[in-house]
Amino acid sequence: MEVAKALAKIIEEVITTNSEESWFKLFSFPYAVVPVPTKSVKVKNLTTWVKSRVLQWSITQIVTPSRPRPQFAKPSRPQETIAKKVEAKLADGDVRGAIRLLTSDDTIAPNNQETLDALITKHPPHPEPTYFPNAPDKAEVLAPVDPKEVLTAISSFAPGSAGGLDSLRPQILKDLVISENGEPGTNLLNAMLKFLDLVLRGDVPKSICPIFFGACMTALRKKTGGIRPVAVGNTWRRLISKIAVARMSSTLVEIFSPHQLGVGIKGGAEAAAHAARIYWNYSHDSPKAFLKLDFRNAFNEIRRDTLLQIIREKFPNFYRFVSQAYSSPSEIFFAGTPISSLCGVQQGDPLGPALYALVIQPIVDLIDTELNMWYLDDSTIADSPEKVLMAMQTITRMGTEVGLHLNTTKCEVGILGVVDDQTRDEIFELFRSTAPGIQKISPESAMLLGVPLTDEAIPTILGAKTEEMEKISTRLLKLSSHSAFFLLRASMSTPRLIYFLRCAPTWRRFDALTLYDAKLKNAMEGIINCSLSPQSWLQSSLPVNKGGLGVRHAIDVAIPCFLASIYSSLPLAERLLPPHLHGIDTAIQEGEERWKSLGSSPLPPLEIRGIQAIWEIPQQEGVINHLTTNATTLEDKARYHAMSQPNVGAWLNAIPSPQLGTHLPNETFRIAAALRLGCDICQPHKCSCGEQVSTKGYHGLSCKNSAGRHSRHAAANDVIARALRSAGVPIIKEPAGCAREDGKRPDGLTLIPWARGKSVVWDFTCSDTFAPSYLPQTSIRPGVAAEKAEDRKKKRYEQLMDSFLFVPIAIETTGIWGKDGLSFIKEIGSRITNITEEGDILFIAENEYHCSKREFMLILWM
Repeated sequence: MEVAKALAKIIEEVITTNSEESWFKLFSFPYAVVPVPTKSVKVKNLTTWVKSRVLQWSITQIVTPSRPRPQFAKPSRPQETIAKKVEAKLADGDVRGAIRLLTSDDTIAPNNQETLDALITKHPPHPEPTYFPNAPDKAEVLAPVDPKEVLTAISSFAPGSAGGLDSLRPQILKDLVISENGEPGTNLLNAMLKFLDLVLRGDVPKSICPIFFGACMTALRKKTGGIRPVAVGNTWRRLISKIAVARMSSTLVEIFSPHQLGVGIKGGAEAAAHAARIYWNYSHDSPKAFLKLDFRNAFNEIRRDTLLQIIREKFPNFYRFVSQAYSSPSEIFFAGTPISSLCGVQQGDPLGPALYALVIQPIVDLIDTELNMWYLDDSTIADSPEKVLMAMQTITRMGTEVGLHLNTTKCEVGILGVVDDQTRDEIFELFRSTAPGIQKISPESAMLLGVPLTDEAIPTILGAKTEEMEKISTRLLKLSSHSAFFLLRASMSTPRLIYFLRCAPTWRRFDALTLYDAKLKNAMEGIINCSLSPQSWLQSSLPVNKGGLGVRHAIDVAIPCFLASIYSSLPLAERLLPPHLHGIDTAIQEGEERWKSLGSSPLPPLEIRGIQAIWEIPQQEGVINHLTTNATTLEDKARYHAMSQPNVGAWLNAIPSPQLGTHLPNETFRIAAALRLGCDICQPHKCSCGEQVSTKGYHGLSCKNSAGRHSRHAAANDVIARALRSAGVPIIKEPAGCAREDGKRPDGLTLIPWARGKSVVWDFTCSDTFAPSYLPQTSIRPGVAAEKAEDRKKKRYEQLMDSFLFVPIAIETTGIWGKDGLSFIKEIGSRITNITEEGDILFIAENEYHCSKREFMLILWM
């Protein structure tokens, strides 16, 4: 709240004076108040430390430079360093950042003249002469920014998003404007609305524009050679650009449809892939050329004067805002060295893709070929060789006028509808004379936007994906088991194939899919340190809410992925294709026949065939029936019944974060996963109590000599107590005034009334689903053990019910909750939701896991 007050005051000063001094304060504020403390700064309490910096700023308004980080004598080994960074990002909720870091082969380029020269080359000067337009005489006044727009734009920043030159990270704004901050948060939001209106009107001082619309840059060294620049703009600028592009989106879609698919078109990449695949595989009765074009440094070389002319024509009310960013140079800083951005759209600008697409739209409109598809700087043209050559010449000429230049050595052409090699070679020579260095597309190399166009190209991509899976699995083993599995399921396994599986009939290469799944199984066994039997491996493919681990297998989802994609994108794909190619895709019928042959239900209704889950549900039900039918022991039957119950698998969905208390140690995670899948946990042996322990290890869950039972009970009560405090309810554990006749006390008591003027008394217990006394019943009906435990608790504390609200909280070792305890937990979750409103954890819940706030709080606690 103190930070919100101070920031709101600075923003009000910017709005009132709009002076360089006020803007300097705005840029300096994050450095002064919310920097990341270095190890040399001994911070005992972060809140106190931040408050002291706010106070110091309000008095001096001077930025104290941070001390340089100490250089360690023995640098960490690269793999260890990356593993720690991945774990840290995951703990902060930045799942995408953790995945990018784990999978990238790029390294930080050295800070030397060679790197600087390479970056300068990628930011060329603007072509002369320039023709920057004047502002339109009359333009519609933009509506003021409203709170919903701001909150939506702030929420759209991914967790872990970096700050720009002013170091203000989006997460800080998320934390400052939540309603939990009360009046200071509301006042800050209101000040932000006026500030964003000022920027949107184009009233940023000219001297401030190079910094406000500038960026800080990191240079990555590609594994294949060369430099990859990564620029991060200021958060304020990115925020208002998000609002602007949201307002423009409906008009942009009208302008770009159907040929430009990279901006505002849902499923554009899949539609392009399907259209290209259908065109390539059709038996053309005359020669056709299939041309893929590549532009050199496209985004950084388009003319800004052309860009602004188009904005003036299409979006005159946004001209002043866009002109601030692109009518004059902006500064991009690499290790303190400024590089002037004079040409092209700025990297990291949320408006950038839309601006680029607007510049090339006149070129797209002039192309009159059977296939005319553009996905940002990737374009595909197909028709007769003569028409395609004419189109390429038009693109070359008009592209040069707007600053775009073909990189002919990366352009590719495929010759279709030709039987003899001589004719094919003659046509190819025509293209090579026009575009020296152009490459020939063979059936084995026919790919577009990362997906194969032919059956011959499928093994090539699947082989590369399999090798990547094997490489990534070795990196995952450097992480903790829980973190590694979370990332494997979130992205590293089948999710990395989903786009590929949706765009191509990969089931035609069943052997390649099987090999990929074999590598995936090896990776899983390495992470959870368990051997997966055929039954366990099959169960792991089920969704978490149906008893599995949610690790889908490629051979299972290949057909549902393709059919859902083709039905959802076919209307757009057919708009891209000539009429004689409509309704000819034989892969659809083949995929449906294969789907039926698996014993699935009749085809879904036409209106819902574009939903992938609809195609997967019958397969999943078949797996569940197979597992339950072939369960031979009471333990397996009880386990299958239990694993599909609500909330039992919630722990698998929680981010493994030590800060939130949701990160499981390696051995704990191994046992939890093994119990879920029915894997062997230990060698058979005799327990100290005298009982024989099987390889499944079930005896340890209920043995009275088990050392973990007491710590488990204490940990559960600690979580319940913390949750109640988070809901604003003070509690006391083991209250002396609530003892039973035998002197035993319940686990906790709320010190203020919970409902109807009465305080809550709760008592926790954990019953074993596999205990011999329960097994005959739990193998038939799930939850019996928890129900009986709750009934016993009610009888034991019956004398307290006149004075208190007694809640028995019973949970089984498989994770099934008792009815009363779960209702109590849900009510706590609801109260926490009302207090925290739009906090960052809840943002993660809704945007990363697409679940409700209450469900996510439950996930955290369990």
